[in-house]
Amino acid sequence: MTNRPWWTAEAAAIPQPTFQGRAPLHVILDEAIEVVAFVTRYGRTETDSHGKQRAGLELADAAMRETLGEEIRSLVDAVQATHREFQQTRASAHNSQLRARARALVTGIRRAMLWLSDRDGVVTAAERAALSPASDSKGASHDHLAMRLATVADLAAPHREALRMLASFEESMLDEAPIAVEALRRIPARSRAPSEARKEARDLRDRLLTILETRVRRVRAAARFVFQDRPEILDEVRSRYARRARVRVKKSKALVGATEEEGT
Repeated sequence: MTNRPWWTAEAAAIPQPTFQGRAPLHVILDEAIEVVAFVTRYGRTETDSHGKQRAGLELADAAMRETLGEEIRSLVDAVQATHREFQQTRASAHNSQLRARARALVTGIRRAMLWLSDRDGVVTAAERAALSPASDSKGASHDHLAMRLATVADLAAPHREALRMLASFEESMLDEAPIAVEALRRIPARSRAPSEARKEARDLRDRLLTILETRVRRVRAAARFVFQDRPEILDEVRSRYARRARVRVKKSKALVGATEEEGT
């Protein structure tokens, strides 16, 4: 427990993440690193060689000269790590969908084959035994599921013409089956994370982003207080992305207004 990250308790204490993704993730992290650099430059009050004093962020918040910059950098690293985990669970979610589709193909092709057997007797006893659901297992490995689908599809291939005549059977399943088999065999053996893991990874990432945004806003608020008379310094810590977004909104509103005036 003593080796757990410092932000663990704070992240767990958040009732609900408030992160809303107002900017792309890479922009949020890049601007956070720029805020760290800003704290490094302006955290402490300094006096130059001529005796002229420049105020520091510590005048608004003592943490600016101590740990806040390090906390923000640590949060950036943590967000990057948890986002990678989230992306990995996205791939696992795709794998789960693939497994579900493969099981549906096995069921659909087998049902049609057994109907042919019951109706016309075109399926041999050996083929019928190989089609038995007894060999299925919902929790089986990707390789086992691929083998079952390949077996069922191979048994169905010689009966394609008869299957095509069944109104309830989708012939495209016979073409889809080998593609699904190949995709299943490419899945690494340990990439079966459940959907709950995806939810947990996203939740932790968004909690960390909530903490990160709170820290970044704290620095910017301190900067507005300390450097209210130094706009050139304030510009260094403002979000360029948000500024460009506001400009785009203003231009869009101006364009809409001009269009409405032309129409009157």
